[in-house]
Amino acid sequence: MIATRQSVADCITFFVAFHVLSAIDNIYCEGIADFDLIEAVEHSLVFKKNAKTINFWQRSLLNKFIRLFVIVF
Repeated sequence: MIATRQSVADCITFFVAFHVLSAIDNIYCEGIADFDLIEAVEHSLVFKKNAKTINFWQRSLLNKFIRLFVIVF
């Protein structure tokens, strides 16, 4: 939208408006006291098991069904 504006003033106005709109969700999230996602994002994900190292017969029934379904189709 900024690229279609004719003047520099219009570009600056739309850029500032876009920046304010993109900051609203951050302001809202910071205002919530019990926001559990913040703690989840601070810690990195650690995968303890590699799917290739788990024997097929040790997997759950649903996992076996999905695996066979993917192979057949």
